[in-house]
Amino acid sequence: MPILTCSSETSKSVIDRLRYRGFCIDTARIENETLFLELTPSGAPVCPKCGQRSPKVHDVSYRQVKDVPLISTEQVIVRFPVRRVRCSCGCCAREVIEWVEPNSRITKAMVCLVQNMLRMKLPVSEISAELGLHWDTVKNYDKLLLTHLFDEIDISGVRHIAIDEFALEKKHKYATVVMDLETSRVIWVSRGKSQNSFSPFFEWVKSKAVQDKILTVSCDMNAAYPRMVKEHLPKAVILYDFFHVMKKFNEEVVVEGKRRCVSLLRDSLRSIKSAKNQGLSPEKILERQKEAGVLRGKITSLTGSQWLIMKPIRQLSEKRHLLLDKLLEDNELLAALYPLVDLLRKIWQCKDPKSMHGHLQQGGAVQ
Repeated sequence: MPILTCSSETSKSVIDRLRYRGFCIDTARIENETLFLELTPSGAPVCPKCGQRSPKVHDVSYRQVKDVPLISTEQVIVRFPVRRVRCSCGCCAREVIEWVEPNSRITKAMVCLVQNMLRMKLPVSEISAELGLHWDTVKNYDKLLLTHLFDEIDISGVRHIAIDEFALEKKHKYATVVMDLETSRVIWVSRGKSQNSFSPFFEWVKSKAVQDKILTVSCDMNAAYPRMVKEHLPKAVILYDFFHVMKKFNEEVVVEGKRRCVSLLRDSLRSIKSAKNQGLSPEKILERQKEAGVLRGKITSLTGSQWLIMKPIRQLSEKRHLLLDKLLEDNELLAALYPLVDLLRKIWQCKDPKSMHGHLQQGGAVQ
């Protein structure tokens, strides 16, 4: 393996680049594309408490840290002595190495590299693999960076916000997020979606004295959100966004309509099965069997039918378009509900109340 002495030109260039203040490179070796550096102190230690130079050295221990890799190497491992001093001021502690990250096994230069890569939106797992660091180490510095960048968010200019929840993981664990609609900037995230987990947001808004400046709040029809908005944001108008309106319409109207259609078809099927076939001709019995088969086919076609109804017709394939036509032909209740889906979609695309009122009149909702 190559051994570099401190007097070589290569070692001097490494010193100029890495700049281990207070140390000089004693030896260096390259093994399996990893550069191992052995450092020795270049001066007397300094008391970490009073700053006095040349206190008594009580003992010496050795540390090993990982530094920023060079172009020709995958890793740089640095080993150096750390002296524990006993000073006249009463301090007995280890000297401070300014280029090493406290309570860590990497240098501050490596921390800067990690956070620069995070700012480039690289995944934590990719950075971990690239630099040979543990995933938790990279994630911890990601959290520190996010805290530094977003701990104190300026919300003085926020006027229109949106509130929604999203799933964190399986087993119905959620978090709540608040976004500034004008800038698409996330201004708040909290674990959970209950009233208790979300109430700190309104306390934070009041502490910033901007509760009267928020004009609109877009949220779903969760009972807790509108009630809390009315209580804490007196001048805000609650807006129900299109996604949640359509979701509510699907769950409480279309799905219930489908269940009603299935129930009616099953009632008809039971009445056919319960009717006795005594005295009927073979032709009549065969006719009843065919009728029962048709009813079963209609019940099967209703499986997942709400998605055919809710999806915009331009997004349906030719095959699904034919299935939708057949579905509406066989079920009067769903055929009556289908125009309401398009009406809701047109209403939420309107830019002013006048055009919205016109769509309502055309739909027969306003006389």
